[in-house]
Amino acid sequence: MALGFALYGAYLFLSARGGRRFPAAPGSDLKTVLKSIYLQQRFATFAADNQGHEPDELHHAFGQFVNVVRPEDVSEPTQVPGVIRS
Repeated sequence: MALGFALYGAYLFLSARGGRRFPAAPGSDLKTVLKSIYLQQRFATFAADNQGHEPDELHHAFGQFVNVVRPEDVSEPTQVPGVIRS
């Protein structure tokens, strides 16, 4: 009988703990995720467009890329919510 109470108590404890949410991961808010998607898409295009360039030319192009996409600014430019771009 005591074993039954212990098992039932363990079941209640685990059920209560299992219903709680995990804390959000850092950088997992919508604005940051949309900016990450935008950067990933733009960087893939940048990498394809700059294959085989000389180091100085590549360095200059990357500086321009960073100025345009502004990775530290999560407000603009960014991926539009609900839009899939290829």
